[in-house]
Amino acid sequence: MNKENLIKVKDLIDGVPEEKFDMTDWAVEHSCGTAFCIAGYATILAGYNYRYVQKHGKRSFVNDKGASGDPEVVGAQFLGLTEEEARDLFYGNFTDRMRYRITKDEALAELERMIADA
Repeated sequence: MNKENLIKVKDLIDGVPEEKFDMTDWAVEHSCGTAFCIAGYATILAGYNYRYVQKHGKRSFVNDKGASGDPEVVGAQFLGLTEEEARDLFYGNFTDRMRYRITKDEALAELERMIADA
């Protein structure tokens, strides 16, 4: 695990309002703007920009070279996670709650646990 990048993601998530964190999907369009999950924020910190084309309903993360990236893959690489660790973190397997019900505080607690173990 990349402790430094885990801390960066935790600090970023900690600094956003509750409505800007949503574990439902990588990126979720709300009336107040876009909310991201752990993998979405990790992908942004890895240098990808989120793009949403409302006309087509198309969502993507694109780097400065124009290449798109899968948040599960990019996020796992940025955080130095194994496939199993990424799946557990990004799909909320660290709690018995449904992924869309995971709160920002629960996600932060799991990131803090991972940082302590890194």
